[in-house]
Amino acid sequence: MRRILAVLVAAVLTAAFLCLPTAPAAALTRSEQWRAIGETAIARYEAATPPTSFKPMVWSAAMLAYADLRGWSDPHIPVLIDRLMDARNPDGGWGVSAALDAWQDGTKNPASTTYTVTLSGHVGPALLRAYQAGVFTDPEPLQTVVKLLMTTAKSTTSAGDCFAYSRAAADVPSADRPCIHNVNASVAHYLLRSKAAGFDRGGLAAQVTSLTRREISAYNVSWAGWPYADGRTVAQELDHGSYSALLMLDLAYPIGREAMTAVVGRQGTDVDTVLGHLRIAASPPGPPVFGGSWCAAGDRYIAEAQNAAQTWTSATDLAAIAQGAARNAAACAEPGGPGAPPTTTPPTTRPASDPTTPPSPWPDPTTAGSAGRS
Repeated sequence: MRRILAVLVAAVLTAAFLCLPTAPAAALTRSEQWRAIGETAIARYEAATPPTSFKPMVWSAAMLAYADLRGWSDPHIPVLIDRLMDARNPDGGWGVSAALDAWQDGTKNPASTTYTVTLSGHVGPALLRAYQAGVFTDPEPLQTVVKLLMTTAKSTTSAGDCFAYSRAAADVPSADRPCIHNVNASVAHYLLRSKAAGFDRGGLAAQVTSLTRREISAYNVSWAGWPYADGRTVAQELDHGSYSALLMLDLAYPIGREAMTAVVGRQGTDVDTVLGHLRIAASPPGPPVFGGSWCAAGDRYIAEAQNAAQTWTSATDLAAIAQGAARNAAACAEPGGPGAPPTTTPPTTRPASDPTTPPSPWPDPTTAGSAGRS
């Protein structure tokens, strides 16, 4: 009888345990959510039709995405570096891989044109990070980027300097070729980073100061932002607006903070707005009391980014989504915690390059842009 009772009790207890609710899986951290978005976007980028133009920009975005998602030892990275080295222009710079009528006035720059923001906002930052990580060991391309930027034509006003849109003769600053503000801010920011990394040049620090003064002067308090170009009477769309804000957080923090705070409150579902929102979470923290607030502010746009990663089809836009999400995952992770980027040592040292080897489309300066292009 006791044996039967024991068997019955065991059966009842077993059934009771089987009926207990399953413990819910631990919720993903903020960083893990961004990392998942980045992995989705980069996987769909790999499957997408390769871009036929603006390739250096797209490859740079993809390289930074792989680095922040998987570490600098990811095997895609040396392949992308080699592609960038093979795509250099005769002057040692990079452009958009195609002839371009950027101003929509019938003037086409040749495919070999070196564009300012391709140097300062795309290829330069990607190669500089690769160099600092030890996977790119040739200093010449980075020295050349600084030299090309510092010798690009510029306009000078009492407010400061503004560099030309490209090194083409047709883009020398004039009434028809006004200052493009997100491009100008990107030059100041990149030169500042280059100097800190050891790629200095005579007059560089003074040039950064002059460029920054020009962008402070162009800032419109009522918009909490900038016009796309001098002479415009409306604020630039959010992709370029958030890019300018992100740069100015390092160059002139109070203005950058005000501009990025305005980005947080801007709503929309178009490509420019979605890509603009991607820059919120990775914004530099500024004073300690403000640290972490940008990551929290970016939470409201996680679902929006998830949808973009799952539904957008352009390789260019998917690379931009992957880069932005990976950047946010790295910025919002606790060191060594869930979602933090891998800390890996490159397995081999990439040989020095041969210096003689020569964010939908990048918008022209006369229209609103998309996918982080300037």
